[in-house]
Amino acid sequence: MSPATDQKKSFGSLSFADWPQIDRDLMQVALAPKGFLRPGGSASDWRPTTCDTVFYRYGVFLWWLRDRERVAPEAAPIARVTPETIAAFVDQYTAGRASTSVAATLHGVYEAMRVMQPEADLTQLRDAVSALKANAKPRPKLPRMASHRALIELGEALIAHGATHPVRDHILSAVAIRDGCMILFEVACPLRRGNFQGLRLGETLLRDEIGYHVAFEASAMKNHRSFEADLPDWLTPHLDLYCKTARETLRRRSDAPDTGWLWLGAEGEPVTGKAISRKLRERITRHLGRAMSLHLFRDGATTTLALVTSGNIAAAGDVLGHADPRTSERYYNQARGVEASRRYHGLLDALRGGE
Repeated sequence: MSPATDQKKSFGSLSFADWPQIDRDLMQVALAPKGFLRPGGSASDWRPTTCDTVFYRYGVFLWWLRDRERVAPEAAPIARVTPETIAAFVDQYTAGRASTSVAATLHGVYEAMRVMQPEADLTQLRDAVSALKANAKPRPKLPRMASHRALIELGEALIAHGATHPVRDHILSAVAIRDGCMILFEVACPLRRGNFQGLRLGETLLRDEIGYHVAFEASAMKNHRSFEADLPDWLTPHLDLYCKTARETLRRRSDAPDTGWLWLGAEGEPVTGKAISRKLRERITRHLGRAMSLHLFRDGATTTLALVTSGNIAAAGDVLGHADPRTSERYYNQARGVEASRRYHGLLDALRGGE
């Protein structure tokens, strides 16, 4: 193991319960919900996924401070983000990590500070985040993306494998059917991680005589626009099989009442978006050799639309629920570059054949 990898593994993240008391108090004030004639805290509009992300990233910074005995429990949070301290943290956290991850973690520190102490001058911290983001080089996505055809074949194969075990309460069969349905669902309707986690029978996932329908209110969407979509007919029997057999197998493993969450874990608990992404990445890596996370399904959908339906990029924005067409355009341009290179390679093949 290299020193960089070893140093990377040495970092942890303090849970909210382990934060200094002053940080917890300020964050609770920031999260205070809006009410009648009450404006709410500076983080009252944060969604659960935003809270989880910021809490984890700020927890990494606090863990590092505690590990180096730099935490002063009675000091205000703003006193911890001096230029010298931030520079030292970034220097040590960078080892073995992608530049995008370092920038994202420091941005989480900034977001926590912004809502905990809204009156503080965070110019230097904000500038540090901007500098990291400007120099960050994201990993190429295309090498990590499997084709939709391969994903559909994998999803259907997992479901078929799970369906071969007629034994009641066969947990491995139930998990295989669930994971296969997750893959097919994301191919058909590539939701963001928080929405995919938030699918709930009878509420955000509806079943009628025609098939399945997805519906999210604007408050549940990142772009604050309501979202509705019909799922394709070929997905209906797979979801029926999951809901009637595999999901029931998983649900019976918990004593808790059924609250309707679509995706359940091995102990009958609702599965978090992070866990879903990890499970699917492991499945796809094992079978297809691509470390494809849940979010890459969205990129794959845009790329597929651009390659198959040339010039119809507006469809990608509708499928993915993009508020800004430039978001879809970015992936469209990426896909057009791939298509152009394929055509060029075909031309070269033709020229070589004529030699």
